[in-house]
Amino acid sequence: MTQELLAEQSGLSFCDYYYLICKYNGAWRHFRLDRIVDVTFCDDTFKREPSFSVEDYTHALFNMYPGDVRHCEIRFDLHLINAVLDRFGLEADIQKTEGNHFILKFRGAMSEGLKRWILIWGSDAEVIYPQELRREMQKEAEKMIRLYQNQLHQ
Repeated sequence: MTQELLAEQSGLSFCDYYYLICKYNGAWRHFRLDRIVDVTFCDDTFKREPSFSVEDYTHALFNMYPGDVRHCEIRFDLHLINAVLDRFGLEADIQKTEGNHFILKFRGAMSEGLKRWILIWGSDAEVIYPQELRREMQKEAEKMIRLYQNQLHQ
């Protein structure tokens, strides 16, 4: 499917592929560069938004899945601290809790990418907030239980 668009380029980002980060129809979007088949430059000009950061935009995404950015809290087993720091950096908002756990607070896009990222950690990660994401994770866990309770279909 070919689609024409007029986009205000803001930057490039890499997450397994290169992405054009731009403003399109008034909203920040991203497009994989390897899927763009033709580019035409025009004489239109625009002002860059000084408050916009490509790094902040992409940091809220998981595997470049878009979604509404919300405050999130996830409780992790302590042995995952290095994996979490690898993803969020040393400035991550991490609070040690009772036992062998910590809570990560961050702003993330509510998306399939976020849910899949949380599932990587299995029972070593529990969504605390928002409740909508917690319910989505519960539904996914129930689907997985049903899948593995059935006999293997070959």
